[in-house]
Formats: sequence, C-alpha cells, structure tokens
Amino acid sequence: MIAFVTGGSGFVGGHLCERLRREGWTVRALVRKSSGTEVLEEAGCDLVAGSLDAPASFRGALAGADVIFHLAGITKAARARDFARINGGGTEAVLDAAADAGFKGRFVYLSSLAAAGPAPAPGQARTESMEPRPVSAYGRGKLLGEHHVRNAPKSIETVILRPGAIYGPREHEIYQVVRTLAKTGLALRVGPDFRVQMTHVDDIVSALVHASANPEMAGRVYHLVDQQVWRLGEVLRLLGESIGRRIRIVPLPMALGWAAGGVIDAASLAARRPLSPFNTDKMRELAAGDWIADSSRLTRDCGWHAEWALPAGLHDTIRWYRAKGWLA
Repeated sequence: MIAFVTGGSGFVGGHLCERLRREGWTVRALVRKSSGTEVLEEAGCDLVAGSLDAPASFRGALAGADVIFHLAGITKAARARDFARINGGGTEAVLDAAADAGFKGRFVYLSSLAAAGPAPAPGQARTESMEPRPVSAYGRGKLLGEHHVRNAPKSIETVILRPGAIYGPREHEIYQVVRTLAKTGLALRVGPDFRVQMTHVDDIVSALVHASANPEMAGRVYHLVDQQVWRLGEVLRLLGESIGRRIRIVPLPMALGWAAGGVIDAASLAARRPLSPFNTDKMRELAAGDWIADSSRLTRDCGWHAEWALPAGLHDTIRWYRAKGWLA
C-alpha cells in the first residue's frame, strides 16, 4: 500500500507515518523546506518537498497512491482569514491535485471538533447529526475543508474525522503547560471549569488507519474522542501528579483573558506571524462551554475505542518528555 501524507512532519502526522511504515506501507510525506524531518527519515519515508499552495510541487507524488491522509493545516494564525485560506483552500488544492493525477482511492481528512462546535448544552455530547456551529475562525476554516471533501469527485472515497484535544509524546502546546506546571506549580485557568475529552495520539492514529480501508466508513463524518469526560481542573491535577508536583489552579476572569487575547492579536499582526497559540480566537473556544462529543458511530462502524486511559497516557507522555530532556 502507498500512502501520501500531508502534514507528515507535524505531531499527529509523524506518529501516523511511523505506524504506516511499521505496517509495511510506502509513505510519501509532503514537507515544507522549513520542516523538521528527522522522524520521517528515521521511519524510512519518501520526502516530497512542496506546499499546499503549490499543488504542482506534489501532484506527481500522488501517482499510484492508494490512500491520501490530509493532516496538514494551521492551528494558529496572525489573521483570521488565513484559516480559511490554508485549512479550507489547502484541502481543496489537495483534492484538485488528486483528481488531476487520476487518484481513485480513499481520502482521509483530519478535521477537528472545532468544526462541529462545542457541546449544545452543558454536559450534552455533540453528535455528527447536529448542525455544525463553530465558534472560532479555526473551526470555520476546518469546516470549509470538510465542505470541499464532501464535494470531492465521486471517484474519490472520503472519510472525515473530527478529533478533540490530542496529547502524547512530541506534542508541543500541552508541553508548554507542563513546563510551566513543573517550574511554578501554578496553573492559570481562564473562565469556567469546562468539560473536555483528551485523546492519546496513538488512538488518533489507530482511527486514521481504520479510516483508510474500512468500507463501512466511506462517505461519513466521525467524531474521534476518548469517551471519558474530564473537568479541565481534573486534567490539570492529573498533569501535576504525572510530574510529581502539587498544582494550584488560579482562576482568572474572562475579561482578563479577552484583554490578553487582544494584545496578542495586535502583536501578531504587527509581527506578521502568530506569536502564541492563545489569542481572541482561542478565547472564543474557551468561553464556549463544554467540548464533549459522542464517538459511538466510529465504534459501531469499525470497532475503534480509545486504548489509552488519560492518567496512564499522561504518565507515558511525561516519561517521553523527560527521556528526551524536555523536562528535568
């Protein structure tokens, strides 16, 4: 089997490429010139230098591919319109290039729960049958990508997966929280103690592999989350236990979060690049309430379920950070 993977140098993409290579796939990974490719090279992937906004740079690599895993995209941007341009337009570009190359296999799109939106009511899990209601520019960009996938040529089978929060070895944004906790023992929480589901990257990869071949999944959209629901404060305390520190959670008023987000927005625009994963777009998600979804459709169609319980998964992640020298 031959896989073409966009976003292979990213967090989830790297783990996916390693898994595919272990299972004997030929993997062609699209990478930018600035991408770190050590994981991909060690796994024995074929590197394809190019970018989503230059389809000619990777069209040839689609020849003979059995599956396209489209994972590439951005999670932060200096301008809101960049989410639509890259996450939406980039998905359209990959589909167009696939059609031009005569691709007739399975196209697996890693979207986001942000495209569906938060829980419709406190404690009520969002299902795939509910109308999407994204609250952030990031979520709207991923939903635009879904629109292009749904309108793919009939010769291309598609599957859309919507993961929630993902953690695991090599993840950087949660690592920033872990590093602060390890240094100070303080966790700043903006707004209410909302509910969330955390899914280990190994379980995300397992679902991607299922989606590449399972006939029941063709043409469908799936929420991809560990069904265990946690309060944010519980997650922070579990992180503290994993690093061996007693954590003090400091709640901050929403007004302060909005003000900080506005300052970061202005600085990012001036620098012409995103300076932090936290901004007003992220505040819209934090202020939206619970982020919980129902993944029973995925379990029913392919038997997927999360193998990693959060406490064990966080311990595994912290061990990796320490083994690699990310934490003392």
